[in-house]
Amino acid sequence: MKPQVYILTALLVHGSLCVCAQQTTYFEVLDGTWENGNNWTYHVIPTITNAVNVTFNGRVVRITQPGAICTNLCAGYSLGEEGSVYLTTGSLYTATSQNIGRSGRGTFVQSEGTTNRYGGSYLVLGEQTSGNGRYELLGGYLGPNGSATELNVGYNGTGVFYQAGGTLDEIYSDKYLYLGRAATGNGTYLMTQGEIQFTNKTYISIGHLGTGSFIQSNGVVTVAKIVNVGKENGGKGTYQLAGGKISSGQFTIGEKASATGSAAIQAGDFTTTSEGLDVGYYGTGLVWQSGGTITLKKYLYIGRTTGSRGRYIMTGGDLALTNDNNHMYIGESGYGALIQSNGSVRVKNWCTLARRNGSTGHYRLTGGSLTVGGQLQVSEEPNTQARLEIVGTNGTITCSSFAATSNAVVRFEIATNGVSKINVQNAATLAGTLEVAIPYRSFNAPVTLFSVGSRSGSFASVVPIFPLKSVTITYPTGAGHVTLSNFRYYTATVITIQ
Repeated sequence: MKPQVYILTALLVHGSLCVCAQQTTYFEVLDGTWENGNNWTYHVIPTITNAVNVTFNGRVVRITQPGAICTNLCAGYSLGEEGSVYLTTGSLYTATSQNIGRSGRGTFVQSEGTTNRYGGSYLVLGEQTSGNGRYELLGGYLGPNGSATELNVGYNGTGVFYQAGGTLDEIYSDKYLYLGRAATGNGTYLMTQGEIQFTNKTYISIGHLGTGSFIQSNGVVTVAKIVNVGKENGGKGTYQLAGGKISSGQFTIGEKASATGSAAIQAGDFTTTSEGLDVGYYGTGLVWQSGGTITLKKYLYIGRTTGSRGRYIMTGGDLALTNDNNHMYIGESGYGALIQSNGSVRVKNWCTLARRNGSTGHYRLTGGSLTVGGQLQVSEEPNTQARLEIVGTNGTITCSSFAATSNAVVRFEIATNGVSKINVQNAATLAGTLEVAIPYRSFNAPVTLFSVGSRSGSFASVVPIFPLKSVTITYPTGAGHVTLSNFRYYTATVITIQ
């Protein structure tokens, strides 16, 4: 008989998980059922007053009937120990916590038609630095039995949550699903089917203080509050959508100053329901969209605050900001860049490059389409750096109005067959610098840069890029076209030295 052991039930104190004394019962056999009392210490099935350890030499317990209960559950308690729990039929209820891979290695597998409710503390995978925990939700229901504080995947150690079915329910008001909770934590969420239903006040933090990743190839994720990808200082988070649907009140990628986050949208639907998407809030953010549909309720900020850095690379898919209050800022107060080679960008109201004092905004379009229902603005406040670059003829740019200020640089890179023009339905206000680049000395056909409903102002300077030496620009007096003609190039001189 094993000696009586006391462990701690779940409280969160100064960032560590600790407990009140509870009598611990151990699963004694290598592989057996929870419902057989002979498989347990003292030959008694655990009750609500017992803490349960499934550990030592790869113990495996199988829950095959409804009504399994305990105070708290731990699989893989100490370094070098290993334990597994299989909820194949029936249900499990823990009054406080479930700890899978505390300091050792733990696994929990939940099958279709089952219910697992954890208590008022937490469910954690990989608590200590040596801990390694894995949870497989293949079906059924997983949720708290009351006011659970959090669900940790990789607290200080390594955790993996694999969902191929079933439902992960709301944790509790203003609580979190953490992936990479502490600085040493490494958490991964893999979703191929099923649902996450955080429809009240549960947040998701991917790379909270540690390293976290969320990879979704199908299924439905619903979050009423915020999804953070790279949240606290030092946090590193990645999110990948290859299918299925995800919606959240707000997405933030790279929240704190030294946090970094990235998102890869390849397919599926990505939606915000109350706010928008921040790519680099105070920290560093990156979005790569090659497919799928992103629909934002309000805004897209790329480089939102001073010191932030945001980049958005678009090679396909659809980016839609089509509600009445929609706007897009590339460099709100920080550094922002949008590089588009394909796909469509649709903005209901306005799109601004380098908005606030000290910001930098860069938009380079080599293909795809940009449609702005309001104004396309290149630089707004003083002391900004804004660049709009149009390359070749594969892009389409349409806006209601256009404004380039004295801090703006608008660059057209002309291909063998010309360059895409900017279609301005109403007024175009021109200022700043126009750069013209042509890699072919033989090009000399007239080119339309803007088609406008009306025009005011003109570019302060026209800068030809070598080998172009000079060019003539013509402005309309009212509606019409801003055109280039009379291209003149530097010619090579051959010097023979004898």
